[in-house]
Amino acid sequence: MAGLQSLLYLLCLGSVQAGKLLVIPADGSHWTGMKPLVEELGRRGNQMVVVIPEESLSLGSSEHTTMLTYPVPYTIAKMQELFLPYMDGILSTDTSADLGGLLGSFLTVEMLKTLLVRNAESLLFNKDLMKTLKDWDFDAILTDPFEPVGAIVGEFLNISSIYIQVNHPCGAHFLASQCPSPASYVPQRHSQYSDRMGFFRRTVNMVRALLQPLACRRMFSHADEIASRFLQRETSMMEIMSRAALWLMRFDFDWEFPRPVMPNMVMIGGFSVPKPKPLPQGLLNACSGRFFCWIFLKLIICIAATIYKSKPIPHDYSTLLLNKVQAGKLLVIPADGSHWTGMKPLVEELGRRGNQVVVVIPEESLSMGSSEHTTTLTYPVPYTKAEIQERMSSGMEGIVGRDTSTDPGGLLGSFLNVEMLKTLTVQNAESLLFNEELMKTLKDWDFDAILTDPFEPKGAIVGEFLSIPSIYLHINHPCGAHFLTSQCPSPASYVPQRYTEYSDRMSFFRRTVNMVRALLQPLACRRLFSHADEIASRFLRRETSMMEIMSRAALSLMRFDFDWEFPRPVMSNMVMIGGFSVTKPKPLPLVSLKN
Repeated sequence: MAGLQSLLYLLCLGSVQAGKLLVIPADGSHWTGMKPLVEELGRRGNQMVVVIPEESLSLGSSEHTTMLTYPVPYTIAKMQELFLPYMDGILSTDTSADLGGLLGSFLTVEMLKTLLVRNAESLLFNKDLMKTLKDWDFDAILTDPFEPVGAIVGEFLNISSIYIQVNHPCGAHFLASQCPSPASYVPQRHSQYSDRMGFFRRTVNMVRALLQPLACRRMFSHADEIASRFLQRETSMMEIMSRAALWLMRFDFDWEFPRPVMPNMVMIGGFSVPKPKPLPQGLLNACSGRFFCWIFLKLIICIAATIYKSKPIPHDYSTLLLNKVQAGKLLVIPADGSHWTGMKPLVEELGRRGNQVVVVIPEESLSMGSSEHTTTLTYPVPYTKAEIQERMSSGMEGIVGRDTSTDPGGLLGSFLNVEMLKTLTVQNAESLLFNEELMKTLKDWDFDAILTDPFEPKGAIVGEFLSIPSIYLHINHPCGAHFLTSQCPSPASYVPQRYTEYSDRMSFFRRTVNMVRALLQPLACRRLFSHADEIASRFLRRETSMMEIMSRAALSLMRFDFDWEFPRPVMSNMVMIGGFSVTKPKPLPLVSLKN
């Protein structure tokens, strides 16, 4: 959380005083990718101090920064002389075969274990420079852990470490963060596999995954010794990197194979791309109805611009959407109550930005009604608002006031919640789905996507019927369907179940109880969706289930912040947007971060 606060503090454009950020980059293309971010932070008034060696391949002065250098016992010519023989061996290796890929990984590790620490001792044991850095009293350090020296300095200065990473050669970014990496669908580096592997390839992938910790141990062998000697205690790079406050991952989830990521990992692919030219009209026409074109260019970035309107949006994305790309057509089917209250600001902002937003709601509801910048369609339902309130009250009587602090009480609370919701959440589903005139109207509208809250299943069913990408806005599904349907790992050892009141640090007994409750989750979802599954199968005229339908979500917008949650893996198409509907805050007082 401290790392996130530091980053937000440094990015702030308001009245808060600027921050002090130490930057220790890696050489080569790593610096080329980091440099625009560093210069932009400096341009915004932050005090940026960049520490580089006197001799390097590409490191040099940058705008809006203070540059500090330190002597090293080599020249650029010697670096190239050391570097080239290794590269010849790697480039001449055919990595298309399984053994070739494994050999390529081994050669990379052997090359880097020495090269990456070539200047570590020159910086770490430069007493004058290290004293200067300590006296500077930095708020955080931004570094590329490809070269370990920055991570060691952050540990020495005891400040929040923010890592900017592409793909670490031995996968240290995923190992150090304890991020699950299922070998069944997460291909290893140099394997050239996809996320759909046969039994043999899965076996090879599993063996390579098991070898990853050994590769990291080999690669960091020199760095571990230097870090232990400098910090005057036994330590390792994996231990140091495990304390990262924030990981900035330089790739986009939509270009990667699906895999879980930890919630303090932020994908920032494309942030350093120069401002693009307008898309040609022919390409815009060709995008009509295509998933990646419309969703990525028109809808996702518009939602991002809405959610992060107080933060800088990369020019290559926001310009494409807000200025150049035609507005999209979005169908919205919300859930009642506080679910609509949370979704409404987002829907109105999308409409205000020129998108054609159509909201479909029942004629009788607790809180839903017309909204600005949208078209509202209603459909009749066989009940009144008073009857909804009566059903809700009778269902809540058995839940409210019940003690869920004990394990049996929490389990009973979950059961009662499921029993109440399995009927309430589909109370108007048939009225919408079997309204032939309305469904024909929606089909003729030719929407680009649907935004819905799967708390009430009808929106997901409509998205399946219309065959358009579904974007789900979640808080926490009662049976955890948002994690189950996405096949998101949920380690029972540190991910507490709903209603348990456990933390991420559990005793053996609590882990056992948590595991039992995790195993019961699919049964709870089957019970909760029993009516919805029957309605969906009847409406779509094929045997299906809500879990199957929800598994095809294009994007899940999670209405919570990772810094307020216990750490847990999330899938890469899950975006945490907690607080996006909070009213604009007042400016912070002019005080320092420490005060």
